[in-house]
Order: sequence, then C-alpha cells, then structure tokens
Amino acid sequence: MVIGVGEVGVGRVCALALAAAMLLAGSTSAVAVSGDAVPPPAAAEIIVEVGPFKATAADITAEFNNAPPPLVADVQRSPNSGRIQAVEWYARLLYDAVAKADGLYERRPGLAAFAEQRRRSVVGKAYIDDFITTNYQPSPVEMESLYKLEGKTICAVPATYHLARIGVVTGKHASEVEKAEAKQRLAAIQKRLAGGEDFATVADEDSDVAGRARGGSLGWVPAADLEKAPEAEPIRALAVGQTSAPIETRHGTMIFRLVERDDARVLSYEDCRARLEGDLKKSFRREIARQRIDDLAARLGAKMNIDAVIGAIRAVKLPDNWQDTWKPEKE
Repeated sequence: MVIGVGEVGVGRVCALALAAAMLLAGSTSAVAVSGDAVPPPAAAEIIVEVGPFKATAADITAEFNNAPPPLVADVQRSPNSGRIQAVEWYARLLYDAVAKADGLYERRPGLAAFAEQRRRSVVGKAYIDDFITTNYQPSPVEMESLYKLEGKTICAVPATYHLARIGVVTGKHASEVEKAEAKQRLAAIQKRLAGGEDFATVADEDSDVAGRARGGSLGWVPAADLEKAPEAEPIRALAVGQTSAPIETRHGTMIFRLVERDDARVLSYEDCRARLEGDLKKSFRREIARQRIDDLAARLGAKMNIDAVIGAIRAVKLPDNWQDTWKPEKE
C-alpha cells in the first residue's frame, strides 16, 4: 500500500497526521506503511504528494543527501528504521499542510518564521562546510606545527581492555540461605579455574551474567568506562591472560580475565593526520563563521540593530512554571 499519493484532502491529511503521531508516540502497529513489494518507480514519477507538495524518488534522495550520515546509515542498515524515518518525514509534511489548512499559522503569529529559522540554521551549517571545503585545506606545515604543540592531547589514544567475566549474582533482598548458596557457587567456580579449566567454558556453564559474546566476553572496554567502577584498579593491575580475584560490583560478584590490552599511547604524526586536519578545520570554522557574517552583510547590504533584536527576544513572556514543564526537543 502506498500512502498519500494523489489528491489529499484536509480530512485525509488530518487522519494521516494522527496516524503518524501515534507512530511517533510509540505505536508499533503503525510502522509498516507498505505492503507487498512493488517495482521501483520511474525517475520522474511522483511518489509523495501532500497538497501542492510533490516529490519524486530523486527529490527525496537529494534531500536526504543533506541529512546526518548516521541517520542515513541507520535507514540503510535497518528496514524498520527506514519505515520509521519515512513516516516521520511524511508526518512533517502532513503537519505543515494541516497547520496551513486549519489556520494554525494565523493563530500563532511567528510560528512559520520560527520553522523557517530552523531551516536557515541547516543552510548556514551547509554553507560554512562548503566554504571550508572550497577555500581551506590545512598545509603540512600547519599540521606539523599543531602536532608538535598539541599532539599529546589531540593524538592521544586511551587504554582499552579486552575483558571476559564470570559473575555470581544474589538478589538485593536475598535470604541468608541464598547468600550461602551463592558463596558456595563462587567457591566452585574458583576451584574450576584454579584447576586449569578454560575460563570461557566455565563462564558459559556457570556465570549468572551474560557477556556480549560467548565465553563471558565483554569485548574491548575503554579505560574511561572503568574510571569510577570498583573493578577499575584490579583490572588495570592484571597481566594479559591473568584472572582477578572475586570483586564486588554493582552487578554482583565478578571474576575478570584480561584477554588483551591496548595501552594508552600517542599516535604518530602520519597516523594522526586526519585528527590534526579536523582540529584545524574546526578552529578555522569558528573564525570564518565570524568573519563571513561581516563579509556577507556588506555583500548583501544587510543591517541589524542588535540591541533592538536582543530586547525583542527578551520581551517573550515565559510561563512561570516553564522550567518544570519544558523538555528538550528530540530530533
């Protein structure tokens, strides 16, 4: 089933907007918006139509070329993410159509301008990105100088630990009998390990806590993730292949094995070139963004009374309890 192609009346727009809102609120039943597989449309074929808005597949591809790469990657990876993003995108079109048809913009002066402000922020970022790509490429001399001055910070790679674990867990309100049984199980695990049995086998057979993979493996854990954990010091003290004594953690009593470790280090200049280039471009971005405002204002004959603008923003009347009711918007 293809939704919303063809004439879309206000009533149908409202109904579809409500369905989309249910999806955004967490309704999983509304996720699937297409049924049987259909052949791909022709390049010029309209595949979305909401009032005067029309879009082909090429239009949508071009639009999402400007979306954050993680969003696009998630859609490419997961069919369900694709459905969710498609319906969220479609819902925004519907909400805009309903707002116009129902007079919301007239009832809330400035709402359309604020929506346009959000669009301008995206355009501004794209403009600066394009300007930097076109006009600025850090030179080897700049990058070498930065490496000498700040390489120890910019090119630092923190330590990481490849860990496996075996855990024995007792409930928060465990009885004395349950605690005694857990202690016996822990002693039996230690005896198996002391007898030379394979750590991974014991983890698979006796651990109460799952790893990220078989054998109790936790994969590579950054040092920062261990910083405030009670197991941090014992893990840092382990040699590769060594097993820790039992450690009381918030997840239970754990025995850790250090499979591999990658100690903290500073990358060589060649290995750090991408980081150095990114850091210089970031610094250049801040500087050029300030400079370009004056350049563009002169080019366009623009002007602004900044004190008056600040005063106008301060004149907004906020509800007394806005701090209790407001939540950051999730994109």
